Amino acid sequence: MAKVSFARVSAAALAWVIAIGSAQAQIGGDPTPAQTSPDVDQASSAPDIVVTGTLIRGTPENLAVPVDVISSEELAKQGAPSAVDLLKNLTVANGTVGDANQFDNRAQGSEGVASVNLRGLGPQRTLVLLNGKRMVPSGLGIPIVDVNMFPAAAIGRIEILKDGAAATYGSDAIAGVVNFITRTDQEGFLVSGDYRWIDGSKGDYGGAASFGHKQDDFRVFAAVGYQRRSELRFTDRDFAVRPYPENPQGAWTGGGNPGNFDFNGTVGGINLTTDLGCEGLGGFRSAPGSNTDRCFTNFGQFDNLIEPEERLQAYVETEFDVADNASLRFSGLYAFTNTRVTSSPSYLP
Repeated sequence: MAKVSFARVSAAALAWVIAIGSAQAQIGGDPTPAQTSPDVDQASSAPDIVVTGTLIRGTPENLAVPVDVISSEELAKQGAPSAVDLLKNLTVANGTVGDANQFDNRAQGSEGVASVNLRGLGPQRTLVLLNGKRMVPSGLGIPIVDVNMFPAAAIGRIEILKDGAAATYGSDAIAGVVNFITRTDQEGFLVSGDYRWIDGSKGDYGGAASFGHKQDDFRVFAAVGYQRRSELRFTDRDFAVRPYPENPQGAWTGGGNPGNFDFNGTVGGINLTTDLGCEGLGGFRSAPGSNTDRCFTNFGQFDNLIEPEERLQAYVETEFDVADNASLRFSGLYAFTNTRVTSSPSYLP
C-alpha cells in the first residue's frame, strides 16, 4: 500500500474544513465530541489518527461520530484479555459468541469462531477491520470475521464506532465498526504469558511475543500468539448433571437410548412403549404403564461444558520509504484454530 501526500500543510487544513463543514451539515450544529478512552495521551505531539467511521482522518475528540479508542496500555492494565474476553465486556456489544459451544444454535457449525455483535443487531451487521482494511469472512455459517485470528501482541489500539456507518462502508456496517490497528512504534522485544487455573480442568494458558524495529527508512514488526483452552466435562460440576425431577431441561432427552417404541400406533395418535431397561441403564421413566410412558436419558454426562480449543496466530509487517512522501508496506497474517466437540448420540440435534 503506497501512501502519497502533497502540500501537506494546505491539504491538512482543507481536510479539517471539509470535516467540520460536513459534520455541521449533517447534524445542524457543532459536532458532538466523541467518547474516548481516558488513557489516550492528549498531550502527545503526534496524536493518534482515528480512521474509523469517516474517510477524513482526524483526532478522536474532533469526530462527529461516537468512537471509543482502547489503547494497548489500557489492555495491559486489564490483564491483556483475549479478543473474546474484551468483546464480552464491552457494554455496546450484545450477544457475543466466541467459545466453542455446541448447545448454542448461534455457535453450531462455527465452533471456535469469535464474532462481534454491536448493539445486538447481529454479527453480520458489524464490520470488522484490520488496519482499516476488510478481512476475509470465516466461511462458517453466517459471513463474519473471526477476531480470534488477530494476535493480541500485535494490537496497538482498537477503535470502536458505536453508530451505523453504512454510508461510508456499506450494509455490513449498519451496527457499527470495530477496527483493530497494529503497533507501529514498538522497539525491541515484548514477551507475555498467562495461566488461568480451573478446578477439574488442566486450565487455560497462552503466550505472546512481539518484536519491532525502526530505522531511518525501514520499519519491521512481527508478533505471534498461542492460546490453549482445556476441556471441562459436565460431570466435573455438580450443578450440571441433576436428577430429572429437579431439572427436566438439564440435558435430558426423550429420544435417546434406551428409547421409546410405538408398537401399537393408531391413525392420529401414538401409543408409546418404554424400553424395559430404562431405569436400569440410568434413564428416568416418567409414567410407567400409561400412554404417556416415556424414557428420558441424560446426554449431558457424555458431553463437555467447555470444549478444548487450541489457537496459533502470526503477524508480520514491513514498511519501506521509497520517496520523501511515499512508503510501501507489506503485511501477512496466519491463523490456525483447532477444536474438538464431544457429544453423545442421545443428543438429537
